[in-house]
Amino acid sequence: MKEKINIKGIKVQKINTLLMISGAVLTLLVFTLTFQVKSRYRAVIASATDYADCLKAIEEMRIASDFMTNQVNFFSINLAPVFMTSYFTEKDIYRRRETSVEIIEFTHKNDSIDLNIKFAKKESDALIKFEYLIMKLLCESSKIPEELIPEAIIDFELEENYGRLSALEKLEAARSLLFNAEYVASKARLNRYIHEAHSDLTSQYMNAKKNGDQVIRPMLSKLILFVALLFAVCVFLYFHLVTLVLRPLFKNLEAIQNGTKMKLNGSYEIKYLASSYNSLCERNEIRASELRHKAEHDSLTGLINREGFEIIKAELSIPESIAYLLIDIDFFKDVNDCYGHKTGDDVLKKVAELLTNQFRKTDYIARLGGDEFAVIMTKFGKSIKNIIQEKVDNLNKILRSGVDGLPVVSVSVGVAFSEAGYNESLMEKADKALYRVKNNGRSNCSFYFEGDD
Repeated sequence: MKEKINIKGIKVQKINTLLMISGAVLTLLVFTLTFQVKSRYRAVIASATDYADCLKAIEEMRIASDFMTNQVNFFSINLAPVFMTSYFTEKDIYRRRETSVEIIEFTHKNDSIDLNIKFAKKESDALIKFEYLIMKLLCESSKIPEELIPEAIIDFELEENYGRLSALEKLEAARSLLFNAEYVASKARLNRYIHEAHSDLTSQYMNAKKNGDQVIRPMLSKLILFVALLFAVCVFLYFHLVTLVLRPLFKNLEAIQNGTKMKLNGSYEIKYLASSYNSLCERNEIRASELRHKAEHDSLTGLINREGFEIIKAELSIPESIAYLLIDIDFFKDVNDCYGHKTGDDVLKKVAELLTNQFRKTDYIARLGGDEFAVIMTKFGKSIKNIIQEKVDNLNKILRSGVDGLPVVSVSVGVAFSEAGYNESLMEKADKALYRVKNNGRSNCSFYFEGDD
């Protein structure tokens, strides 16, 4: 047992008294100064918040306008109605342009920023008239079914000179309008208004920031001085406390950082803390192990669950050969409907057990949910396809035997390979292979090939 540390000089009680008096005086000074800074600081924070919100609003105006213009351009190229849908979703549902105007008007009503953003909105509305005309001409030139055309375009009436045009002439007219001088000029004016709003906003913010700095800086200098004095008092106290508390505490801190138990040394309080910490660590290790297993494993089958499988997939996202198997129980819903969920659960457990027996201990077997399972195989040879096919055949042979009294079922398996570790496209490829199995009688295994795309 280590000898008790003798404290020389000022007692802890006297040190605490000194700390309380010094701290009270310095705290009073700090609070007094803080009260003086408070109103100025709030103004600076409000200015910064307004700048961030308005800057985002200005950018949203630009993004929304460009998005709508791009949708019209895309529609003019391939005549896909989805671009019209996206256009009106932005215009009538997201309404980012209108929201931008409201945000700017809330804090900058009638100033240059507000006026410029409203001018930009006005130009954007002018562009919409052009874009309605372009989309109307494109719709009539391409004979798009009426049910795919937005109501606003259906109701839009063409001028007589456009109505007399043939389908081809309407197509050419629509595409030429995209480069119409008035259309391009309106777009340029819109961008100029947005740029001017951005410049004015930045200028206002920088001026407010400069004024705030000139007022707050001297106050902060005083605050730093008071904090420095408080720090000096703390340094003085530190040298009197180090032998009693800090030295053993630092040693135990190293134990915490290294993940080891604390040593029972130092004062009684430190020893008590170390003993309590060690007991808590032991209990937490046991609980963490139990919780980790429950969190990463399916309670019904005991296999890895979806969350645990995600962790494994992330760990396998490194260059190496991987086989990804996506497995579905065929017509599992019929089993649940005819025999009940308890029997369905028994079938799931049986499939899980057979998968565990068929595959290696080094393979990763998981239940993704419902009747969907997955397997990741690594470290395999050139004959892996034959091996997988054999395992699937054996699995289906046992499932169809019905020797255990459970309903006869089978599984369909889609397989994809990767030489670069796991990636999301691997699962998509396996799913395509599985889809082909289901379309060709089920109860079999299929391997992804590039033609599946």
